[in-house]
Amino acid sequence: MSEPPDLHVLTYAGSDSQPAVSSDGKLLFASNRSGHFEIWMAERDGNGARCVSSDGKDAENPSMTPDGRWIVYASADPLKRGIWKVRPNGSSSTLLAGGQYILPEISPDGTLVSFSAPVATDTNIRAVRLSDGAPVSLDIPVKGDRFSRGRHRWLAGSEVAMLVDNDKGGIGVVREAFSPGHDTAATRRLIIGIESDSLVESLGISPDGTRMTLGEVSLSTNLILAEGIDGVLGVPGTARK
Repeated sequence: MSEPPDLHVLTYAGSDSQPAVSSDGKLLFASNRSGHFEIWMAERDGNGARCVSSDGKDAENPSMTPDGRWIVYASADPLKRGIWKVRPNGSSSTLLAGGQYILPEISPDGTLVSFSAPVATDTNIRAVRLSDGAPVSLDIPVKGDRFSRGRHRWLAGSEVAMLVDNDKGGIGVVREAFSPGHDTAATRRLIIGIESDSLVESLGISPDGTRMTLGEVSLSTNLILAEGIDGVLGVPGTARK
């Protein structure tokens, strides 16, 4: 049995998140090590980290084209909110789609960028051309909660896998054909249903399409009893020692 690959930790006092891997094995991630979140690149062992974007406020969810020529990310800066592309050297920053759009994904052939357009508790998945930002006639409605927010991943060929609310109050992963200009609702198929008390916020698909990983949000609640506080409901308190 072959040995597992070495694991490397990017250690930083701030926050590094949303990792992705480029076609040549470089690491992409969002980090606030510059004081606010920008897109960064590093070698696979974490060395040589450098800032790529110059968003100035909040850049998130990076993804690189298969040819390694562009990095796509979402900006939450109120002055330039939307989906952007930038060269790995930080040049040619270009707005592809302006609006409250999140979670960009690049198609397997590198020609399209899909993204989520949240509306209240639901969202739509839309797309533009990477080359010039021209809209693609695609609008897939997805019922998603505040954690999944329409998170989706491209599958090989012309399908996407998406996190959606299921009819049992939980999250389900479905796959649906990607066909601009056509209603593809009839092609939607359930891949996996998840228990209603699980708060799944992301998913990953292996390159060969045989494995899936799911990221779950863990919530904790504490009850605290405070005694000896005067004036609560007009009742004098009795301090305990």
